[in-house]
Amino acid sequence: MKAKKLYDLEIQRLESKRDAELKIMKRELREGYEYIQPVNIIKRTIHQAAKSPEIKGDLFSIALNYATGYLSNKVVPGKSNNKIKEWITSFIQNKLSTYIGNNSDELKLKLEKFALAVLNKISKKSTSHQENETDGDHHTSKSAA
Repeated sequence: MKAKKLYDLEIQRLESKRDAELKIMKRELREGYEYIQPVNIIKRTIHQAAKSPEIKGDLFSIALNYATGYLSNKVVPGKSNNKIKEWITSFIQNKLSTYIGNNSDELKLKLEKFALAVLNKISKKSTSHQENETDGDHHTSKSAA
C-alpha cells in the first residue's frame, strides 16, 4: 500500500514536470516562430539599421539633397523646359548644396532638436490621452462598485 502511494506520487510529480516542460516548449516554439516571421525579420533589420550612425548620416544627406532639389525647383517659376530656368535652378541647387555641405553638422543638430521636440510633444499628448482614458476607467469602475 505504501509503495503504491509512493508510486502514485512519483507519477503525479513526473506528470506535473512534463506539463510544465510542455508549456515551456510551446512558448519557446511560439517565440521562435514569431522570431523567424519575415515581417519580424524586416522590422528587426530596419530597427538595427535605424540605430546605425552611418545609415542615419546617409539618410540625412539623401533627405537634404532631395529637399535642396525640391526647393530649388520651387523657387524659380516657369516651365521646366526653359533653359534659363534650368540654369538658375542648377545655380541655386549648387549654392544650396555648398551651403548644406559646409554647415551639415549644424543643420543636422537643428533638425534633430526639431524632430525631438515634435516627438516629445506627440509623446506628451499620447501620454495625457492615455492617462485621461485610465482615469475614466477608474471612475467607471468606482461608480459600478
